[in-house]
Amino acid sequence: MATVTAVIRGQQPTAQAKVRLEIAGLVITLPWWPGAIEWEDLADTWTQQNRPGRDPLLLRSSRRLPTVRMDVTLGTDYRVSTDGTIQGLRTMARSKKPIALWLGSVNRGSWRLTDLTVDEREWAGDGSASLADVEIILTKLSDAAIAIGPVKGRR
Repeated sequence: MATVTAVIRGQQPTAQAKVRLEIAGLVITLPWWPGAIEWEDLADTWTQQNRPGRDPLLLRSSRRLPTVRMDVTLGTDYRVSTDGTIQGLRTMARSKKPIALWLGSVNRGSWRLTDLTVDEREWAGDGSASLADVEIILTKLSDAAIAIGPVKGRR
Protein backbone atom coordinates (compact mmCIF):
# COMPACT_ATOMS: atom_id res chain seq x y z
CA MET A 1 0.00 0.00 0.00
CA ALA A 2 1.43 3.38 -1.02
CA THR A 3 1.37 6.48 1.13
CA VAL A 4 0.78 9.83 -0.54
CA THR A 5 1.81 13.03 1.23
CA ALA A 6 0.18 16.20 -0.08
CA VAL A 7 2.01 19.45 0.54
CA ILE A 8 0.08 22.70 0.18
CA ARG A 9 1.96 25.46 -1.61
CA GLY A 10 3.48 27.92 0.82
CA GLN A 11 3.15 25.54 3.75
CA GLN A 12 6.23 24.66 5.76
CA PRO A 13 7.09 21.06 4.89
CA THR A 14 7.54 18.31 7.43
CA ALA A 15 10.96 16.70 7.86
CA GLN A 16 10.02 14.07 5.27
CA ALA A 17 8.67 16.55 2.71
CA LYS A 18 11.59 18.92 2.25
CA VAL A 19 13.65 19.56 -0.85
CA ARG A 20 17.36 19.17 -0.16
CA LEU A 21 20.34 19.82 -2.39
CA GLU A 22 23.50 18.14 -1.13
CA ILE A 23 27.08 18.49 -2.28
CA ALA A 24 30.27 17.57 -0.43
CA GLY A 25 30.35 19.80 2.65
CA LEU A 26 27.22 21.82 1.80
CA VAL A 27 23.53 21.01 2.32
CA ILE A 28 20.74 23.40 1.35
CA THR A 29 17.24 22.60 2.58
CA LEU A 30 14.57 24.75 1.03
CA PRO A 31 12.36 26.28 3.74
CA TRP A 32 9.18 25.94 1.66
CA TRP A 33 7.99 23.36 -0.81
CA PRO A 34 8.54 24.81 -4.33
CA GLY A 35 5.59 26.46 -6.03
CA ALA A 36 6.22 24.18 -9.00
CA ILE A 37 8.51 21.30 -9.92
CA GLU A 38 8.66 20.75 -13.68
CA TRP A 39 10.33 17.73 -15.28
CA GLU A 40 11.45 18.36 -18.87
CA ASP A 41 13.24 16.55 -21.71
CA LEU A 42 12.11 13.11 -20.57
CA ALA A 43 11.68 11.69 -24.07
CA ASP A 44 14.34 10.97 -26.69
CA THR A 45 14.62 12.93 -29.94
CA TRP A 46 13.26 11.12 -33.02
CA THR A 47 13.63 11.80 -36.75
CA GLN A 48 11.90 10.42 -39.80
CA GLN A 49 13.92 8.95 -42.61
CA ASN A 50 12.10 8.79 -45.94
CA ARG A 51 12.19 5.51 -47.87
CA PRO A 52 11.11 5.44 -51.54
CA GLY A 53 7.97 3.42 -52.07
CA ARG A 54 7.57 2.61 -48.36
CA ASP A 55 6.44 4.31 -45.17
CA PRO A 56 9.01 6.58 -43.50
CA LEU A 57 11.23 5.00 -40.88
CA LEU A 58 11.28 6.50 -37.38
CA LEU A 59 14.79 6.54 -35.87
CA ARG A 60 16.05 7.74 -32.52
CA SER A 61 18.53 10.50 -33.26
CA SER A 62 19.64 11.34 -29.72
CA ARG A 63 18.93 10.99 -26.06
CA ARG A 64 18.21 14.11 -24.06
CA LEU A 65 19.24 14.71 -20.48
CA PRO A 66 16.28 15.23 -18.15
CA THR A 67 16.01 18.61 -16.45
CA VAL A 68 14.07 19.67 -13.39
CA ARG A 69 12.95 23.25 -12.77
CA MET A 70 11.92 24.46 -9.31
CA ASP A 71 10.50 27.85 -8.33
CA VAL A 72 10.76 28.71 -4.65
CA THR A 73 10.42 31.82 -2.49
CA LEU A 74 13.12 32.31 0.13
CA GLY A 75 12.38 34.33 3.24
CA THR A 76 9.28 35.37 5.14
CA ASP A 77 10.57 38.10 7.45
CA TYR A 78 11.98 41.28 5.93
CA ARG A 79 14.44 41.61 8.82
CA VAL A 80 16.13 38.22 8.25
CA SER A 81 18.67 37.86 5.44
CA THR A 82 18.51 35.00 2.91
CA ASP A 83 21.97 35.74 1.51
CA GLY A 84 23.45 32.59 3.08
CA THR A 85 21.09 30.35 1.12
CA ILE A 86 21.59 32.35 -2.09
CA GLN A 87 25.39 32.16 -1.72
CA GLY A 88 25.14 28.42 -1.09
CA LEU A 89 23.16 27.98 -4.31
CA ARG A 90 25.75 30.05 -6.21
CA THR A 91 28.51 27.84 -4.77
CA MET A 92 26.65 24.74 -5.99
CA ALA A 93 26.21 26.28 -9.44
CA ARG A 94 29.98 26.82 -9.74
CA SER A 95 31.02 23.47 -8.28
CA LYS A 96 32.44 20.63 -10.35
CA LYS A 97 31.00 18.08 -7.93
CA PRO A 98 27.58 16.50 -8.54
CA ILE A 99 24.57 17.54 -6.48
CA ALA A 100 22.31 14.98 -4.80
CA LEU A 101 18.64 15.97 -5.17
CA TRP A 102 16.31 14.83 -2.40
CA LEU A 103 12.55 15.30 -2.78
CA GLY A 104 11.20 14.35 0.61
CA SER A 105 12.85 11.09 1.61
CA VAL A 106 13.54 10.02 -2.00
CA ASN A 107 16.97 10.52 -3.53
CA ARG A 108 16.42 11.50 -7.18
CA GLY A 109 20.06 10.94 -8.17
CA SER A 110 22.99 13.13 -9.17
CA TRP A 111 22.47 16.43 -10.97
CA ARG A 112 24.27 19.61 -12.01
CA LEU A 113 22.87 23.05 -11.25
CA THR A 114 22.84 24.48 -14.78
CA ASP A 115 20.83 27.66 -14.28
CA LEU A 116 20.06 29.83 -11.27
CA THR A 117 17.92 32.97 -11.31
CA VAL A 118 17.42 35.10 -8.20
CA ASP A 119 14.83 37.89 -8.12
CA GLU A 120 15.23 39.94 -4.93
CA ARG A 121 11.91 41.37 -3.66
CA GLU A 122 12.64 42.78 -0.20
CA TRP A 123 15.80 43.79 1.65
CA ALA A 124 16.90 43.67 5.28
CA GLY A 125 18.28 46.72 7.08
CA ASP A 126 21.85 45.82 6.09
CA GLY A 127 20.97 45.76 2.38
CA SER A 128 20.98 41.98 1.98
CA ALA A 129 18.06 40.19 0.37
CA SER A 130 15.36 39.14 2.83
CA LEU A 131 12.75 37.93 0.31
CA ALA A 132 13.77 36.41 -3.03
CA ASP A 133 12.10 34.37 -5.75
CA VAL A 134 14.55 31.73 -6.92
CA GLU A 135 14.40 29.56 -10.05
CA ILE A 136 16.65 26.50 -9.94
CA ILE A 137 17.28 24.37 -13.03
CA LEU A 138 19.08 21.07 -12.59
CA THR A 139 20.27 18.78 -15.39
CA LYS A 140 20.77 15.04 -14.86
CA LEU A 141 24.41 14.05 -14.45
CA SER A 142 25.92 12.36 -17.50
CA ASP A 143 29.64 12.37 -16.79
CA ALA A 144 31.53 9.49 -18.31
CA ALA A 145 32.74 6.85 -15.86
CA ILE A 146 36.49 6.61 -15.56
CA ALA A 147 37.82 3.11 -16.25
CA ILE A 148 39.49 1.74 -13.16
CA GLY A 149 41.63 -1.34 -12.99
CA PRO A 150 44.65 -2.91 -14.56
CA VAL A 151 45.52 -2.04 -18.12
CA LYS A 152 45.95 -5.17 -20.17
CA GLY A 153 48.80 -4.99 -22.61
CA ARG A 154 49.51 -6.98 -25.72
CA ARG A 155 51.99 -9.81 -25.56
